[in-house]
Amino acid sequence: MKEQAKVLSEANELTRLMIRHYIQKHELTLNAFSKLSGIRQPNLHKLMNGKTLSSKSIEKLGMFFSK
Repeated sequence: MKEQAKVLSEANELTRLMIRHYIQKHELTLNAFSKLSGIRQPNLHKLMNGKTLSSKSIEKLGMFFSK
């Protein structure tokens, strides 16, 4: 079970890095990224500060980054 938790933790960290990179590359605010991705800004703020996203929000991010 610890291995699964580690994988999920690493996935969250990679997601944070992807968002940070996208925001910096396109010179966006977190709010602007929220509007582009369709994920509510408070949820993104929580993710960027160490919390996790719901599976629905993760799916939205996957769709956004796969465009």
